[in-house]
Amino acid sequence: MPPILLRRVDYPFAPVDANTPRGSFPPVEICECSGVYLYYSREERPMPCAKELQFKRAGIHLFLILLLIAPVFARDLSDAEKTVHVIVCETDYPPFSFTGDTGETVGFSIDLTRAIAEVMGFKAELRVAPWIEIRSQLEAGEIDAAAGMFFSSERDLKVDFSQPFAEIHQTLFNRSGGPAASTLSDLTGKSIIVMRGDIMDDHLSAEGFSAGLIRTDSLAQALTLFSDGRGDYLAGARLPILYYLKEQGIQGIEAGGDLYHETEYCFAVPEGRRELLTAFIEGLSILKQRGEYRKLYDRWIGPLEPRAIEMPDALRYASYVVGPLLLVAAAALLWVQLMRRQVALRTAELRAEIQRRDTAEARLAQINRVLEAVGRVNQLIVRESERSSMMRRICGTLTETRSYYNAWIALFDQNGSFSNFFESGLGESSLPMIKLLESGDLPDCGRYAMERESAYSVMSPSESCLHCPLAGSYKDRCAYSVPLMYMGRFFGFLTVSLPSLFFGDKVEEELLDALGEDIAYALHSLDVRDEREEMARRLLKADKIVRNSRIVLFRWELSRGWPVSYVSENVSRFGYRAGDFLDGSVLYGDIVHPMDRIRVSGEVEQAVREKREGFTQEYRLVDPQGRIYWVEDRTRTILNESGEVIAAEGTVIDITEKKEALDELQRRDARLNAIIESAEDMIFLKDRNLFYTHANSAYLQFTGRDRDQLIGLTDEDLFDLQDARDSRRIESKVLEGEPCREENIRDSAGRQRNLETIRVPVRDDAGEIIGICGISRDITDAVMVRRQLERALNEKSTLLRELYHRTKNTMQVIASMVAMRRLGLEDVNMQDILQDIEAKIHSMALVHHRLYESENLSRIDLKEYILELTELVRSTFDDETKGIRFRYNLESVDSLVDVAVPLGLVVNELLVNAVRHAFPKGETGWIEIGLRNIQGEGILLTLSDNGVGLPKDFDPLSSKTLGLALVYSIVETQLNGHMEYTRDEGTRWELRLGPVAYEERV
Repeated sequence: MPPILLRRVDYPFAPVDANTPRGSFPPVEICECSGVYLYYSREERPMPCAKELQFKRAGIHLFLILLLIAPVFARDLSDAEKTVHVIVCETDYPPFSFTGDTGETVGFSIDLTRAIAEVMGFKAELRVAPWIEIRSQLEAGEIDAAAGMFFSSERDLKVDFSQPFAEIHQTLFNRSGGPAASTLSDLTGKSIIVMRGDIMDDHLSAEGFSAGLIRTDSLAQALTLFSDGRGDYLAGARLPILYYLKEQGIQGIEAGGDLYHETEYCFAVPEGRRELLTAFIEGLSILKQRGEYRKLYDRWIGPLEPRAIEMPDALRYASYVVGPLLLVAAAALLWVQLMRRQVALRTAELRAEIQRRDTAEARLAQINRVLEAVGRVNQLIVRESERSSMMRRICGTLTETRSYYNAWIALFDQNGSFSNFFESGLGESSLPMIKLLESGDLPDCGRYAMERESAYSVMSPSESCLHCPLAGSYKDRCAYSVPLMYMGRFFGFLTVSLPSLFFGDKVEEELLDALGEDIAYALHSLDVRDEREEMARRLLKADKIVRNSRIVLFRWELSRGWPVSYVSENVSRFGYRAGDFLDGSVLYGDIVHPMDRIRVSGEVEQAVREKREGFTQEYRLVDPQGRIYWVEDRTRTILNESGEVIAAEGTVIDITEKKEALDELQRRDARLNAIIESAEDMIFLKDRNLFYTHANSAYLQFTGRDRDQLIGLTDEDLFDLQDARDSRRIESKVLEGEPCREENIRDSAGRQRNLETIRVPVRDDAGEIIGICGISRDITDAVMVRRQLERALNEKSTLLRELYHRTKNTMQVIASMVAMRRLGLEDVNMQDILQDIEAKIHSMALVHHRLYESENLSRIDLKEYILELTELVRSTFDDETKGIRFRYNLESVDSLVDVAVPLGLVVNELLVNAVRHAFPKGETGWIEIGLRNIQGEGILLTLSDNGVGLPKDFDPLSSKTLGLALVYSIVETQLNGHMEYTRDEGTRWELRLGPVAYEERV
């Protein structure tokens, strides 16, 4: 097929040496023919394309071989004179490097490294190591080279790469029958096995999947773990994993989707080792021209990924065999002596020629990659509709094609303010640039590109752009910045980084300018689309508002019946269709209420006569079912050229609910006024200046004024000056939001009255205080009665205190008499009986003592009562309690007197029994008393000890234990409670009383 013209550009090839002037080559036209880019001069003189350069290079190499093959006449360098380079290969990474059947390390990378060392004249000291060690040693400069490393823009910042010698897909492997994954979104929440430090470890970690990664030290270990059921997916290079699956016969694992495009497998050297890097690049190029690279490729990779032999390869192979054989003999006989003298010179010349050819091919390859990137970007612009996704993918496309090391886009809004940033190949190093843009400043590259409105290039940003936050990231690379402009609008700029070899390339600049225009046009199109969508949304919203609005739009003619020439669709709220008016079947005058029609017509005629610009009316409309609507008509008159009114247009607003609300408000006001007037309490209103604005009849009667006289007066006009000042002081606080309840004031007759007055602030809709509302009740008689009751209650309290005091003293005298009688007896049983009686008298006297000292004459704190009662028992039975410790777990519980007395008898009886019987023969131990108020259930009283316990045949109701029988009787009959005991590790008594036992009773 004939070549297809893609673009005509001025392409000044780089000078072949320092003496060749730039621009000495004619402009060229870029064409495509059968998938190959061809370059022709404008004079139609064919220039060498990529295929032609390969055949010419093959001829040059054949001639170079001719010059170099005369082993009998030429002297080879000895091994001792060769430079030794330590080159490390990865352990078990087939088919590139792995342990063979003989135990030696073999593979494509091993053989390729040795072949390059041989043709380039250096000695390769090959070593093997795990990948993670190789990577760290290479970045630290501890080794000379790695015989295989996947390229990435992040790694390129730390080491230097040759051109790739293999391209390998990075693939996600899954178990047979399991779900396959081909995109990053499929990996969310999954666990993935990767080799530590591998390119897939880098990529997945950068994408935020680090938490789900299972890292291994080798690919074989990763495959073993996955075979054993670990992980959801295995991520890694497709070729080595397929090799393992084939060689080891592993079943049940299959390749899913390729997660990334082909990744490039290159030689890598420490940063700055350009001489060694050049040796790898030249050596690889020589091996490809000789065909040795293809042989090694077919030997190691061919069985896994076979490649067909093309005709140019076959011809080149033949030339490598036949040509040298024929030429060697002639050269050996005729040119040996000459070549020995000129070999050094010719070798240098040929190397320079190869370098120039390589540079030209590199330029062609770069232009092809840029063209590919431009094509893919334009496809993105057509397909992608979301702005941020489009910008991110454009940057990614520019770096994925290897046309640029990194690419970033800065966008600005219509006001020129920074709005967003997108990048590929920069990572976190882009953060300082974002901060610079957010501060309102621009880097030099962006500013110059915007001013020039075309691509701006910088040869060495690391030296020229010292204040740029990214200057240190460029190293020996150049940079291009392209403005994104369309129709005078500056959208932002695109900046890319590429090898300095391509600096000043006009074709590159023109392609980037075109790319910038395409991106700007895409951004403009997105803005237009957004504006149209916003306009459509607004129109839809406006139409929805009109349809749901109470406002109906009308235009009618000033002729009989007012025929309608326009009406909005929402006239349906009045029961009519717009078409009924427009076809003349319904006139506007027909729907006006008959009782309003004459008035409305007269007002319209008057407005027409006066030629008023507009007027407003309120009237009623009637729908077809007879329902009535109140409307507010705001009409604007329309004049002709003669100044005569010919029509009217305006809005008809449904105010039915408003009218009904006003009517309801008036009815409520009437009811409220009736309630206020009929109230016996005095009610008044004042404004913020404390002038009366309203009062009911009761207040008017109290002040002795009628309503007209009261409105506008103040308290100074009505009451005693001191009372008025007190009232003003109180009401000043009310205006600050503080209510007030009681006051003393003189009425109109001058009598001192006690008023219970509630004053509250009156607020408007905004919450602001606008006045005071007061409600007063005359409580003079009630105050007198209350004071009489208080005097009577005080007298009663004094009497009760005296009664409690006398009762306590009387019981103390009785207890003393019993004690004296007990001391005169020799009968021990009688002494115990009298001692029990004495303790019970003390417990009852203690109640009256507590009441005498209490402020509340009807209630007593059981906690304090039990503590004092326990002390009385201890002092009464001093000898028996010496070895006993008393413990308390008491809550404060108020109790009525008629509960405290019997409860004290119960506690006294249980305490005395425990003191006498729980610890015989002076044994030691403890007695614990507990008191709790259980919410909703009542009082829980416990008394426990760790003494000898109750006998097995113990019966609290038997005649031998009359005291306990009395206790049970008191609990059940007087306290309405329940009592039980246990005898595990001592004795425990529990007494439960319901709430009614201690609540107030009338």
